[in-house]
Amino acid sequence: MSATWSPSKCLEQLDSRDKDFRYMALSDLHTELQKTTFKVDSDSEKRITLKLLDMVATDGSGDVKGFAVKCIGPLAAKAQKAQVKTILEKLRDYLVDESKADDVRDIASIGLKGVIACIPDTQEQNVNEVIRTVPSKVVAAIGASGSGQDVIEHCLDVLEELLRRWGKQLASEKGLYTRAHAAVAPHLKSGRSSIRKKAINSIARLSFALPEDLFEELIKDILVNIASSKKAEHIRTFLSAIGAISRRVGYRLGRYLNDIIPVLLKFSNHPDFDEDDDMRETCFNALESIISKCPKETEAFLPEILVLVKQYMAYDPNYADDESFEEDDDFMDIDGSEEDFMDDDLDYSDDDDMSWKVRKAASRCLGSIFSSHPLKLQTTFEETGEFLVKKFLEREENVRVDVFATFVEVLNQAEKQTASAGNDVGVAIKAQIPALVKGVKKELSGKHEKTKIAVLVLLQKFVTVYEGILVDHVGDIIEGVQSVLSEKAASSPLKLEALEFTRVFLNTHSSSAFQTNVESLATIIYNVVGDKYSKICAAGLKICAEIAAVFATPGYDSTSTLGALYDTVFAKLTKLDLDQEVKEVAISSMGSIVSLLGDKLAADKLQAALEVFVERLSNEVTRFVAVKTFDSVATSPLNLDMSATVPAVLTSLASFLRQQNRQLKLATLSTLTNLVAKHGSSAKAVATFPTVLTEITAIISEADLHLAHLGLRLATAIVTINSGSVSAVVKDVIPKCLALLKSSFLQGVALESMLALYTALICSGSSAVDFNTFLSSLTSMTSEDLTKHSYHSIAQCIAVLVANSEGERETSVTNFVNEVKKSKNENSRLLSLYSIAEIGRQVDISANKDVKKVVLSCFESPSEDLKTAASVALGCLAVGKLRKFLPVILEEMKNNPQRQYLLLGSMREMIVRLSGTARGVKSLNKALDAHGLLDVLFQFTGTEEEGNRNVVAECLGKLASIDPPRVVVALKDRIGSESPETRACVTTAIKSTIHEEPQPIDAVLLEHFGAFVELIKDSEIIVRKAVLLTFNYAAHLKPHLVQPLLADFLPLLYAETKLKPELIKEFEVGPFKHKVDTGIELRQAAFETIYTLLETSLSSLDLNELISHVASPITDTYDLQMLAHLIIARLTKNAPQALVASIETLITPLRMALSDKPQGEAVQQQIERHDEMIRSTLRAIHSVSLIRGIDSSAPFNEFLTNTVMSGAIGEKYAAVAKEQNDRA
Repeated sequence: MSATWSPSKCLEQLDSRDKDFRYMALSDLHTELQKTTFKVDSDSEKRITLKLLDMVATDGSGDVKGFAVKCIGPLAAKAQKAQVKTILEKLRDYLVDESKADDVRDIASIGLKGVIACIPDTQEQNVNEVIRTVPSKVVAAIGASGSGQDVIEHCLDVLEELLRRWGKQLASEKGLYTRAHAAVAPHLKSGRSSIRKKAINSIARLSFALPEDLFEELIKDILVNIASSKKAEHIRTFLSAIGAISRRVGYRLGRYLNDIIPVLLKFSNHPDFDEDDDMRETCFNALESIISKCPKETEAFLPEILVLVKQYMAYDPNYADDESFEEDDDFMDIDGSEEDFMDDDLDYSDDDDMSWKVRKAASRCLGSIFSSHPLKLQTTFEETGEFLVKKFLEREENVRVDVFATFVEVLNQAEKQTASAGNDVGVAIKAQIPALVKGVKKELSGKHEKTKIAVLVLLQKFVTVYEGILVDHVGDIIEGVQSVLSEKAASSPLKLEALEFTRVFLNTHSSSAFQTNVESLATIIYNVVGDKYSKICAAGLKICAEIAAVFATPGYDSTSTLGALYDTVFAKLTKLDLDQEVKEVAISSMGSIVSLLGDKLAADKLQAALEVFVERLSNEVTRFVAVKTFDSVATSPLNLDMSATVPAVLTSLASFLRQQNRQLKLATLSTLTNLVAKHGSSAKAVATFPTVLTEITAIISEADLHLAHLGLRLATAIVTINSGSVSAVVKDVIPKCLALLKSSFLQGVALESMLALYTALICSGSSAVDFNTFLSSLTSMTSEDLTKHSYHSIAQCIAVLVANSEGERETSVTNFVNEVKKSKNENSRLLSLYSIAEIGRQVDISANKDVKKVVLSCFESPSEDLKTAASVALGCLAVGKLRKFLPVILEEMKNNPQRQYLLLGSMREMIVRLSGTARGVKSLNKALDAHGLLDVLFQFTGTEEEGNRNVVAECLGKLASIDPPRVVVALKDRIGSESPETRACVTTAIKSTIHEEPQPIDAVLLEHFGAFVELIKDSEIIVRKAVLLTFNYAAHLKPHLVQPLLADFLPLLYAETKLKPELIKEFEVGPFKHKVDTGIELRQAAFETIYTLLETSLSSLDLNELISHVASPITDTYDLQMLAHLIIARLTKNAPQALVASIETLITPLRMALSDKPQGEAVQQQIERHDEMIRSTLRAIHSVSLIRGIDSSAPFNEFLTNTVMSGAIGEKYAAVAKEQNDRA
């Protein structure tokens, strides 16, 4: 390239008689054109343009011509409009001019396609110039009767490129679509196959751009031609056109499938074309595309399609007829005659046999059925599963690979489905295991690499979806894997696939199942670890960790095998010049060996491994994995002797707590805790504790509560293992705890860890822990401005001190009671009440004669906070002494109805706390009979106060979990109550019985849940809302409860998504009228349910119908709009093709949402909410734009281009898209 490029010098060299000079000048020009800074004066630009166009037509060197046309596209993207017009006209004229030489037309075609590809959409003038200048003459040349075959072929190429770039914009050329169709269609019958193929591509591109009326005309024209054509090649071409159109337009073809699919089925099995395999392949390829793009419309044709698929997957006229394939039982006798046939040395071959293409296309068609019709997965697999496994023995490798891929698709769909009544394909899959194992074992010992990789992918998916499923076939599978890994000629991708499957296989099956085969497998893996390719070596080391687990299983004698495993891994562990991944895996694998088999290692070998681990802690690259490895060794049940290394490790780990890397801190704290708890009793280890405690004080804060939790756990472990460290903990850690107690964010595991630390300290017996000092430090915090949440946290700390100090308990309780009784400080009284509550929950304090009276007196306090605290305290006292305080609650309910809410709160506190322990459940069971708890609670189900009903519902739900048959039936008996409040309350109670983990109540719920769901038909809003909330909760945690009910429930659910005018109430507020939509909460609950079902019950939904109901919330209230965007995002992830098929229904409301403006008098908060709504809408649109195949939706592309990507909205969209892409 020239050091300094100039236009004049370039033009001088382009005029050179030496072709080498011309070529180098073009090379320099091409390089300059790639630069964003390229710019020349208009005269030079014009001269360069004309020179390039002249060279394209007249230069004597083919290489120079080729490079000249290569420069034209980039030049057009940077040139002025006049030069672009010149380029377009010249190249167009070269293209359609019959007098030009073939090579000129060829180069002109390349040049035009280059220009079309290079001109950006932002250059609207140049784009319009292309549309004005090129398409009409190109279409005319294609349709002209006198055009030569070469001209037509080149013009079809250009037309396809034009349609690809600006298909929709070509509508600006009046009548162009009609002319293009008329010009291209006859060439589908061309005698030249290349023209037919290019005509098909152009028709497919054209179909994407056509409006609906012209699209319909196109489809009808193709169908008419199929019906009238006599030649097989013409029929094949039109059938290919249908397939190509399907791939381009997707869902748009759906409305014509009643005419199209019968045609495809007819010609896939037409007696007049019995030997035309190309036609059958074409039909199945078209069916595959149509099934995937239009699942709903093809559902009625599936039985017929499946019959043909099975027939032609078995179609092999040169080997056996269809029927003998299916009926001959000896076909599956792999140990007999079939093995002779499939022997690799005798593999059948026939260069003229194209029947394999039919079998391949049929197999892919079956895979499309599995992927696009998940609701029919079970029935489809039951019909085809056995047949599909038989096809594992397919003789042609290209077909075999697709057969395995089809089975993988079955597993993909099975993985997405939740097993439920009548919808468990797993049973049918498992029935095929013996035949499947025989088939894959045979293939793994063969010589076809693509097949082996496909088999390993299938097996890995199989054991991932169904863990432990191959436990009875371990020997056969391991034998097959060993065959692959022992093969010297095996490629790296094959080895990696085999190794990854082996690791997953070992990991997903019981280690004891591999005892018989592990030694032979280990020998091969040790050789793999020595492979020079780092990825293979790392994969082998990962398997070594799994082998260690097998060696460690009970009953296995590893005496003779452990040494080789250790030596293999240790050799890699000690090497420094290794790939990063190998270093890390070597450390973790040796960690597994030590933690599982360390007691069987010689002392010197164990120590050598630990010392290397310590060294790796000092290396920043291997530090994290070394920390994790020490964690696994520390938690090993073998109680290994680590005394020589623990002090150094503790010191190193403590220093890591100053690092900024949060993941390293988390791993370090966990490892420190486990090391201290199990190996921290030695004097040298104890000597490091002050350093450790100094470091953890910095992380105990509300800035990161999870780190604080781990730090407190570590402090507790230190106190537990060494009482001598108590004083340091009191001095350094407790002040941090007191500061953290003031935080309103303290909760969950962080609070639990703090309580554990206080418990450990008070139980340590150390003189450094003075009960009164500790108690005073907590009670004195009332002088500060604390949140109500902080009082709860402080009271819990006080409770663990008092409950674990028996000698101080009575005095402390008395002091708290007196404080509540006499203090003028409300904060002090509040803390004392919560302290009484927490102490009373843990121990029986009923001996204090004043506690009951004092707590009840607070029910009359003017302070709402004190009333709430008293309610909690009474419930907690009942937890500690049910026999004494439950009657008090019941009596108060009877005598003081004005305290109903507070007393129900006490009841809830009692029931919730007791239901969490086995002892408490026993007490509640007794109380159900002794005190008639159910009858008491049912009295309050009809209360008008929603807060009271929710409390009652929670109590009833907890009691139902304790005695399911009794309580659930009692709840069901009340769904016919005349009171809508009662009907809503008992339905909400069912919600409180549903938990993610399996519970004894699940079987009872399955029997009675449908009765509560029937209340969705109730006339009262509060009842329907309760049903929706309960149904949504069940759909999220226990989908098997709702799936059998969906067929009847979904129409009622969709009805609740609609805006109902009768639910809009008008109120007069002074001189103004105010409208309130009382149906908002119903609609929100309905859409939340839809959102959940898309995640947990996707296969049970008619997605096209569901999507039709998602349009309305897009223009509803703010909350519903945001929920609609979440639903769209979930659809893009879980059901993208269904969304593509129905996207037109969402475009209008999305456009309306984007055009919405805040009202003129809107305040700043409303403006910000509106802006966030717009951004959320754009995020949803962006997620749709990323769906594969969305470009087949012309309306969406038009919406994206003209609405979303233009003006101020376009700027916001670009920012949103960048933000989303950065996250991805």
